[in-house]
Amino acid sequence: MDKSRRTTPYQAGFTLLEVLIAMTLLGVMMVLIFGTLRVSVRSWESGEKQAAQVSQLLVLHNFLRSHLTRMKPWEDDFSEDEPVFSFQGTEQAIQFVSTLPLHNRGAGGWHKFSLQLTRNRDRADLIVKLEPFFPPLDNERQAIDDVVLIENVEAIRFSYFGSDEPDEEAQWFDEWLEKSYLPKMIRVEIRVRGEKTWPPLVVAPKIAGAGDFSS
Repeated sequence: MDKSRRTTPYQAGFTLLEVLIAMTLLGVMMVLIFGTLRVSVRSWESGEKQAAQVSQLLVLHNFLRSHLTRMKPWEDDFSEDEPVFSFQGTEQAIQFVSTLPLHNRGAGGWHKFSLQLTRNRDRADLIVKLEPFFPPLDNERQAIDDVVLIENVEAIRFSYFGSDEPDEEAQWFDEWLEKSYLPKMIRVEIRVRGEKTWPPLVVAPKIAGAGDFSS
């Protein structure tokens, strides 16, 4: 009898218990791997969301600081309507006169800025409406499209620091209407839908004389 062909009672292989243990360990490893991937994806999405929020905040901050610090305390005394002071502010909107850089369409110079919320169905955007402050020499106004500053605004609040009379102590007001001078500071609080309230933005305008028409 050929001994090389004789079978042995034990052959190489895995027992059922070993296979079950290996599959269990593999399942645990897969759960850990996918859990780590899920956390990484969430962290990435959170980072992108925060970056987008910071970007919008910087856009609004730069816009307000650029234009509010250069606004002028003028009256519209050259139109047919009753003269109105250039700066008017409520909790939800603000209007002021500031300079607009000259661009390729030639619509530069002093303009009236109106910041307000515009609602479209279930969303609201903070927009800027622009129109020339002084009457054009050729009696033609160049149309300027509205500019969207912040999208999906859930709430916004403007407030104004100053006093009703020169000898009174300055305080914060919810509106600044029917006055002939600018507030000392302007604060903007804004909340975008699905996000926490942004840190308040405070801008101090450079106060100029009411008759100062220099650029």
